[in-house]
Amino acid sequence: MTDSDNILRQVQLTQLEILTEVDKICRKHNIKYFLISGTLLGAVRHKGFIPWDDDVDIGMHRKDYDLFLEIAGRTLAKKYFCQSVYSEPDYYLPYAKVRKNGTKYVEASIKHLNINKGVYIDVFPIDNVPDNALLRFIHRMELQILFRMVLEKSGIIISEDQRLSRRVAYTMLRIFFKPFKKRNLLLYMDQRMKAYSGQKTTCLTNIGSSYGYTREQRQSYIFESLSETEFEGRLFYVPVQAHEYLTGLFGDYMTPPPVDQRENRHGIVEVQL
Repeated sequence: MTDSDNILRQVQLTQLEILTEVDKICRKHNIKYFLISGTLLGAVRHKGFIPWDDDVDIGMHRKDYDLFLEIAGRTLAKKYFCQSVYSEPDYYLPYAKVRKNGTKYVEASIKHLNINKGVYIDVFPIDNVPDNALLRFIHRMELQILFRMVLEKSGIIISEDQRLSRRVAYTMLRIFFKPFKKRNLLLYMDQRMKAYSGQKTTCLTNIGSSYGYTREQRQSYIFESLSETEFEGRLFYVPVQAHEYLTGLFGDYMTPPPVDQRENRHGIVEVQL
């Protein structure tokens, strides 16, 4: 095992520690959560972390997510911190992280931000999306624009679209949004994300995911029933319909990618455990 492999493994074990703390709080307060994305894939394919994965992702239905933010802020052990737009003024993401205080896990893109940069797990709200195709398109575009403006106001570099029409459109948007503070935009984005909460819609999506609104869109029943599965020798909650979820997100998820594509993707520049 190389030094970098050993560091990654220590990071994973720290993330497992955080996940265990979150699981404990959720079980105590009857908050439903479930492993998603690469973490769910790791649980199914490896019974633990994908060996080269460098983060943990869990999802919660919006009502559980909002309750978790409320409860975690006062019940997490002091060595952890629930990070969201509601708990840290300079935060920049439309979902929460639970970080371990006294550690560092610094991504190159955010090293300039004045936020807690400890080792973390991601906590995503899973939101209802409208059944009407036009309303869904408007919802997606509205959130995409808001998030882009938040990232730009955070000083996070975004690759520029080469199409002239897109460049002109985003220049106009920058001018329009210039008077608005980043935090206010993110708070408004949070409200718009849950615009369809409580409605019986056919689909849900993980709006904050790097895979995007459309790729993450799933039939609502996929997240209705949960079961426990093994992850790193412990039991955590997963959707019963994990196969359908993973197939939709990754295709043939049981076949690992080529060796040259097995890399972490968060651009970590400093680790301190």
